[in-house]
Parts: sequence; C-alpha cells; structure tokens
Amino acid sequence: MEHKRNCPKCGKLVYHTTDHILKQSIKQNRLCKKCSNALTNEKKKGIPLSKAFRRKISICKTGVKHSESHRLNESKSQKKRYENSSERVKTSILVKNAMHRQDVRKKHITALSETKFLGKPVDRGQVDMLNKWNRLGFDFQVNYQIKTDLDLFYIDGYDKEKNVVMEYDSKYHFYRGQQEKDLIRQNKIIDILKPRKFWRYNAVDKLFNNVLESVG
Repeated sequence: MEHKRNCPKCGKLVYHTTDHILKQSIKQNRLCKKCSNALTNEKKKGIPLSKAFRRKISICKTGVKHSESHRLNESKSQKKRYENSSERVKTSILVKNAMHRQDVRKKHITALSETKFLGKPVDRGQVDMLNKWNRLGFDFQVNYQIKTDLDLFYIDGYDKEKNVVMEYDSKYHFYRGQQEKDLIRQNKIIDILKPRKFWRYNAVDKLFNNVLESVG
C-alpha cells in the first residue's frame, strides 16, 4: 500500500514510509521538501514574511486573534526583556522558579504535547527497522508520546496492543552523558507502561537487548 499525499502549497505528490507518518503529515499540513526549504531560505535571507502570513502563524499557534495594539505591546515587552541583561536574568529566575511548581509544569507539558510545531525527529534507519517488525505482525507506532504531569517524551517505537517498547540507539546514544539520560528515561517508561518487553536496538553493533531481562 502506498502512503502518499499532495503538498498543500505546490500540489506535488509526496510519498511516506508508513501510514502513521502520512497521518501526521496531513494533520500538521506539512509542506514538501522543496517548499519547506524555500520557506527556510526565505527566512535566512532576511526576507520579511507578509503580515497576512504572520497573522496565520499566530492564530495557528495560539488559537487567538490578537489586536494590532496587543501585538505591538507584546513586541515591546520581548525587546525590553532581551535587550536588557538584568531583565534577562530576572526572566530566567522567574521561569525556573515557576517550572518547579507542579501546576505550572503540568500546563507547560500539556501545551507542548498538544502543539503541532514540536519537532519529533527520527534516527536514520529507525523507521525502516520498525517497518520490518511491523511486517512480521507487530504494530509499532513511531515516536509514541508519553505524557505525565512532570515529563513529556517520545518512544522510538511502541506496540500498544502487545505492550512492547522499542528504542533505537544510534551512535550518539553511547556517549556517557547520553547513556545516563537514557537510563533515567528508560526507568520512567517501565514505571508508566509496565511493558511485556523492552527492546533496545544497538544500531552500531546490530544487536537487540531486552532490558527487562537484565533489570529483572
């Protein structure tokens, strides 16, 4: 089965590797690579986007149609905050203190989990490997979201029905600092999902490891 759609800007036919990625692309109204690069290059060249286009972006992000005076006040506030070093320090302290409050952190994580603009990159080879397992009868979803009041992260692959977790470890996962982060994240996933199997795939040595056997 081919997973394809048309670019919402130029109409070009775009192909995707999985149905899950296709649905995400349609939901987020993603552009084709050519149109996306053109937009990025336009921003890099310093070419200002039209007011109408900026207005659409604002409404998509906030869901609110702000008045011109409101936007000007917000702009002045942001400039003041970043042009004055003491204001930057003050803002940093306020944000850090606020993020230690459980109610504030919960709202922040909920907003992040629902946004259409949060990037969820995949490692090279991750999708192909999951597709091979799906052809064997699994149903791994790419970048499956886990959200609690304190954390938000995405599992490389998760089969919800079989309750099997798959983490794809490319080269950078073997740096010491990253291994410590991965272990903390791994334990949180186990506590939340209580999976039947938790496979880590070593993409460097081409080896699988069920971490539940080592922790059990």
